[in-house]
Amino acid sequence: MKIFAAFSAVALAQDMRMMSSHERLDSVSENIEIWIETYISNHNRVNKYKEQFGNLISYISSKLDMKCAGENQEEVEELAADDAIAELDAESEIRKRMKILNRVHRVHLLDCNRPVKAQRRINKLTKKFLGALAKSQN
Repeated sequence: MKIFAAFSAVALAQDMRMMSSHERLDSVSENIEIWIETYISNHNRVNKYKEQFGNLISYISSKLDMKCAGENQEEVEELAADDAIAELDAESEIRKRMKILNRVHRVHLLDCNRPVKAQRRINKLTKKFLGALAKSQN
């Protein structure tokens, strides 16, 4: 049984390394959208946060189509390892997912103009999500 689990983890890591930049972005954004629906769907500003998150994903996606987009091979390995997330509490999960989104941005778009803009927006949304989570849990 342990051998099967080890082979499954290796296969998952191989699949992640072979994913295109758009597939990685779609995977991460889908997981964050599920988190939003699961944990903060009753928050009064959830629609605004969804819109801001959608705009961020559109921004990063459009940058991925530019000539400056590349792939930092050293970090692709770390990205593949990070995407396999164990059971975490809600706060740890969104921190981890946003960290992965930040890494997707860093791996593929570091050489593009204004690389700090998306990173700043990711950090801002992370704080908003955590604030909404704290209010939803009270």
